[in-house]
Amino acid sequence: LDATPINEDKSGDGALTPAVSYAGNVPSSITTDENGLATFDLVYLKSSAGFVYDALTATTLVLGTETKATSRFWLGATESDINGCWLGGSPFNTSWPELTASATPGVVAAGAQGSSGGSSTILATLSANGALLPGETVTAEIISAGSEDTVSPDIDGGGAGPVAQVTDGAGRATFTYTAGDKAGNDWVKLTYTTPGGTDISYYVPMTAE
Repeated sequence: LDATPINEDKSGDGALTPAVSYAGNVPSSITTDENGLATFDLVYLKSSAGFVYDALTATTLVLGTETKATSRFWLGATESDINGCWLGGSPFNTSWPELTASATPGVVAAGAQGSSGGSSTILATLSANGALLPGETVTAEIISAGSEDTVSPDIDGGGAGPVAQVTDGAGRATFTYTAGDKAGNDWVKLTYTTPGGTDISYYVPMTAE
């Protein structure tokens, strides 16, 4: 780990992170087929998805001549893991703020034609480096309105939003979601903007039936 001439500690944790083991596992050698091709699996922890930039190098020796090629790419995540919010914050820099949320209940009644449906309380929690963050602004907005027919779903009486709340002493911000007048699925997006201007978001699925 070098501090000069270039500081290699990008995360500020005093170590080279992520460790090479987070890049995944590949076979030590593979054999090409009659077409000169060979396939293999790159297996990595789900928590590395989106946070690790791999450099994968392949080397071959043919008739005494070594050839080498490197491919660089971000470790990908599946759409279902992203949409379902199964991926957490970066495991490599615990000082980075983390926003989580839950809805109680997660399923509410759709409204009758022309009237709003049932309501749910969405509780957002903001933390960083193991400590809860009070006095910070979190916004909520409905980004997909599957329960909308003649009446739209609503956040805190502000329609689709965004609406803002400030976290309390326990780092929590509370929003009220109200369903529209049709059975369907809505998505509520919660966002916290860091002092450096980076948006950290969390998505909460809501069901009206």
